[in-house]
Amino acid sequence: MFYQLAILFLAITVYSLPFTHVERVSIKGKVICGDRYSVGVGIQLCDGSDCLEKVTSSSPKGAFQASGNWSVFFSSEPSVLITHNCDVENRTKCLRQTRFPIHEWYVLKEENKYDRIYDMKLVQLIARQEKDEDGNESCE
Repeated sequence: MFYQLAILFLAITVYSLPFTHVERVSIKGKVICGDRYSVGVGIQLCDGSDCLEKVTSSSPKGAFQASGNWSVFFSSEPSVLITHNCDVENRTKCLRQTRFPIHEWYVLKEENKYDRIYDMKLVQLIARQEKDEDGNESCE
């Protein structure tokens, strides 16, 4: 039974390889909380609910730049997940997560040799938004 399952898994894997492709996304921008730049904010690229392990932090002027790629079967649902402490109950202990979708025009296939960088300009984090994740505030 184990061998049959292993052979079935191997066959599905080999069969699906030609249908996968690599997609790439590059972003940049600045994060602000009210009228101040947000320093050390976590920026993560995601495809659906799966986020890349690499987390980029915003600079002292709130600037960030990130890029990443992932393998997909059909098409991806890329987004930027920003983890911050803007407009939370306790800024030293609590964090909030806000997700912003990335338009498909900025998603490049592996064979593209150039970049389209999604410039998010100024990202205001102070107001609670529908983009905020459910249960998005967590305190230690």
